[in-house]
Amino acid sequence: MEQQILQELESAAKIILAPPSMISNQQRTEAETIFMNFRRTKCPYQICKYIFENSSIDYVIFETSNTLKEAIIREWNYMEIEDINSIRNYLLQHILNNPNIAVFVREKILQVIAIMVKRGSVTDLGAERSKLLGQVEQLIMSGELRKQILGCCIICALMQEYASTIKSADVGLPWEIHLNAKKEFEITDLKKIFQLCVTSLNEISRINGPFSDNALMLIKSLLQIAEGTLMWSFISAANILLLFLEYLIYIFIKSR
Repeated sequence: MEQQILQELESAAKIILAPPSMISNQQRTEAETIFMNFRRTKCPYQICKYIFENSSIDYVIFETSNTLKEAIIREWNYMEIEDINSIRNYLLQHILNNPNIAVFVREKILQVIAIMVKRGSVTDLGAERSKLLGQVEQLIMSGELRKQILGCCIICALMQEYASTIKSADVGLPWEIHLNAKKEFEITDLKKIFQLCVTSLNEISRINGPFSDNALMLIKSLLQIAEGTLMWSFISAANILLLFLEYLIYIFIKSR
């Protein structure tokens, strides 16, 4: 069954990615319908894992990540904690073990991880997030550029989900709970993220110049994160209205 689903998705992906002159509108519509139906799959976790491990088409893996994201948001209240942690750890290891994964696929998988961490923090008060940030610190301090960049990307994904912007995903949380989760993140881990950036930049500054292209890439990533923490819209009575207006804009855009 899993192999059959994968074959259907890969065939549909080839149609969607084909030049318009080579396929009909009906073929494209049918292919898009296959992916739309796949997104509605209940408990697709084993199927998604099979696809991650066996598909070589980036578009299929991207859409599989979307299916996983929607299923997790939809079924969160019915999932066991052990299953949630297992899925999140699997996704992180998948990215670590596949250095050639496409950037847009990696970013989508990181979004799924960040969503799971955020939803979990509502009840565990950031315990799993702290563990993840501990892993991120090890990646950034590893001295291996690929792992360092990945660590920065994980932080960016987390910050995006805890922020109150139109880029944050709708994870099915009431607005007031989102604000509570955001405030808890600000109190516990945002400062740690900034300190990690400062420590990392301090280590890089000890390297005798000129900096290599790899070092410059890492410096740019760290500076972007540091800038994000310094420009962060903290929860306060003064900006709650602005945050709520941004949320309404997001709802309006999503409904169009």
